[in-house]
Amino acid sequence: MKFNKIKNHLEKRLVLLEAHLNKIDRELSNKVVGDGVEVSANVKVINENVVDKIHNEVRLINLALDQMVEGSYGICRYCGKLIAVEQLERFPYSQQCASCRNH
Repeated sequence: MKFNKIKNHLEKRLVLLEAHLNKIDRELSNKVVGDGVEVSANVKVINENVVDKIHNEVRLINLALDQMVEGSYGICRYCGKLIAVEQLERFPYSQQCASCRNH
């Protein structure tokens, strides 16, 4: 596979993100149940925002990994041209080439 380096990076990032989600979940559970202390509304909102961002990144990683399996990874979803490898190395979730992104 020509994107092995990117694929390995995405898989490692996915493991880290999933571990982070589990940690947040455990911390929230411990603060509410274990200590009997209510988590403030602000902390809940902050954690929900963080969790939403993590879930979005997980979704993008899974999309990229699925595209690698299908053979459509690195192809612009708008014009069908190849996305530059340099762009994919910097932004592995890229779904559009630089030309389409700038329009």
